[in-house]
Amino acid sequence: MWEDISPYLSAVVLIGGAVAVIVKWISPALKLAQDVKRMGERIDKLEEHDRKDLSVLEDFDRRMKAQNRAMLSVVNHMIDGNGIERLRESRDELQDLLMK
Repeated sequence: MWEDISPYLSAVVLIGGAVAVIVKWISPALKLAQDVKRMGERIDKLEEHDRKDLSVLEDFDRRMKAQNRAMLSVVNHMIDGNGIERLRESRDELQDLLMK
């Protein structure tokens, strides 16, 4: 009886060992593929964050330039008493920026 099933049991053990070797051989490649995918997703999130930061900084730069122009108009008006039209333009520009 054991002689009859012995070859089948040996085949099962042999196939199981082969499957274990294949799994151990392939699993690092699968893990690496998952890691690469995860890192790609993180890079995408960081790039989106950078785009948002750049947008905020550009808006900040526009506001600072408008404020500087307004201050320069005020200083010029204080020096020579003229430039009321320039003051109005600066006011309108600042108002537009602040209302956004």
